[in-house]
Amino acid sequence: MTMDRSEAEILALKALSWVARAEGMLQRFAIQTGVEIGDIRSQASDPEFLSALLDFVLSDDVLAKAFCEETHIETRLLHHARRSLPGGRVETGF
Repeated sequence: MTMDRSEAEILALKALSWVARAEGMLQRFAIQTGVEIGDIRSQASDPEFLSALLDFVLSDDVLAKAFCEETHIETRLLHHARRSLPGGRVETGF
């Protein structure tokens, strides 16, 4: 299954909303990525920022599971979304 980029961006924005509501999670994201909390709103439309956000969610199985359960999104869709954003596909010359 493939997911188009706009669908992936929508899912990533749902993840951003979820991260922003989870206590302490936005600060954790900012620390891990180096993003300034005050810049998040302006960066939310940047596909590379959304990639970093999904990387953050997927970096912790407990976090990814909690997001998927609370938002009723299948885990596989989270992975498909990440692959559809910049840096998500590994291209080879073979």
